Amino acid sequence: MDLPRYALPEWPGWREIVTTAGALLLLTAAVYSSHVVDGPLVSDDWSNAAEYVFADPPRYGSAFELQWSKLGGRPLLAALLPLPSALFGIDAPAQIAFGLTLAWFTVTILFVVLRAMGVSRWVALGISAMSLVFPASDATKLWAGAALNHVALICFLLGVLATIAAWRRTGRSAVAWHGAGVLLFLASIATYEVAGVLIIALGPLYLLVADRRAALSRWAVDVAVVGTAIVLSGLATREVRYVGTLEDRLLDAMRYVVGVPRILAWTLTPFGLPSVAAVIPLLLIAAAAVWRRPAPGSEDRTRIRTWLVVAAGATGVLVAALAVTAGGGPSITGPGFENRINLLSGLALSALAVSIVALATLAALRFAPSSAQRRGGLITAAAVAVLVTGSALTVREDGATYAAAGQEQQLVLAALKATVPNPARGTVFLTTGHRVEVAPEVTAFGRPWDLWGATQLLYGTSEVTGHPIPAQARLVCGARGMHLETNSHLGFGPAHGATYDDVMLVDVAAQRTERVPDREACRDLAGRLLPGPGGGTRLSPQ
Repeated sequence: MDLPRYALPEWPGWREIVTTAGALLLLTAAVYSSHVVDGPLVSDDWSNAAEYVFADPPRYGSAFELQWSKLGGRPLLAALLPLPSALFGIDAPAQIAFGLTLAWFTVTILFVVLRAMGVSRWVALGISAMSLVFPASDATKLWAGAALNHVALICFLLGVLATIAAWRRTGRSAVAWHGAGVLLFLASIATYEVAGVLIIALGPLYLLVADRRAALSRWAVDVAVVGTAIVLSGLATREVRYVGTLEDRLLDAMRYVVGVPRILAWTLTPFGLPSVAAVIPLLLIAAAAVWRRPAPGSEDRTRIRTWLVVAAGATGVLVAALAVTAGGGPSITGPGFENRINLLSGLALSALAVSIVALATLAALRFAPSSAQRRGGLITAAAVAVLVTGSALTVREDGATYAAAGQEQQLVLAALKATVPNPARGTVFLTTGHRVEVAPEVTAFGRPWDLWGATQLLYGTSEVTGHPIPAQARLVCGARGMHLETNSHLGFGPAHGATYDDVMLVDVAAQRTERVPDREACRDLAGRLLPGPGGGTRLSPQ
């Protein structure tokens, strides 16, 4: 039986979409162009590139299989990870630009979704612009590999658009559009499960635009298909990597609840303002709510209702995002690379921050001269623009930190090439005398998965490798070989070492090498390693 057609807000016109896409593209260029030029490959960008470059033919297929074996329930992400190297090699500017294109496309689609749901043009533009420059999720733009996760959001948002299109139609056309939406939702889950709970929670929105029977029937399809995909993805992922215990999730949920207001405080106080100043907009909103004179005009009442609805929707998305954020991984308030966890919650926090600023501005205008009140819309837009500008400047500063990490990486690679131009097959470099972090959680070479890939790419062979010696690591000296080991999240262990004949220590600061021929030399080296700058190590004089 044909489903009835319900009145929904008009779609934005193509001219509006293209104009907005152009404006967001200009914002992307203004904020991130320097990072495209100066930004480096970081973290597992190096290992992903090396795994592609040295994969058996057919190269892309082999790299995909390797990634899938490590990712479990994320086959589409496994297909995406080798793609930048396949397209651009190890060209950092090209890989970063590719990731930023995905980020720009994501916020452009977000604008269309918001407009299709009835949000006014300028409100939708403010939220989309803020999402593009939100500092607490900027690793998803500054880090080329992390930017690939935007495909999960793109598929989710396109799925929402397809679902909206289905409610505008009847008969087979409606069923086909809803089916397309479900397929896009599945693609989102197959990339990254970040929107899983949010997809299932769309049901109540169906009830707002359709009769109960039609809404519940389509919701049941969503729950059955997407819920099954989430469960299967979780089971497959659990087989190959740590996904967090129930205790981990409860602790992370508590950190999440505490972290949300902290992030909002940081966001609402750009330009170096103290975080305590974030209470000012909240006090203005509270004062306007309590002090009802003078009463707002009809236009202001409409604006207030709009922003309250946006704030409520953003809060709902934050609750849905909790399911992924609370998974034993990075903290929502984590610095540097860790804020990649805010892929979805960053959109919600952006909308919430913009809503607070807009509502506070409207509240302040209640007590302003009538001439200012008549320009309420313009003044509110200006306040949101100030917030976006402050956030953009913070992101540019973060980009400079990434560039500093790239410079440190080049020092390490230059020292390797200068001291050992042609290493023997099987050589395992251990490096000291350099920073492993240039800022909290912004690493140069400091993790098990970065220097080994960079070393292989430097020498053009998979038969050499390298590992940094961070301050948290200790050398384990065995009878025939040695390895690094840590008890922290760094993850060094028996795989990060070699027999004594193959180990080559490189002191980056001193530009010299040392052999470690036996256990006695290993123990002597362990005694000479001292904490160095940036979480690294340095050698004491012999």
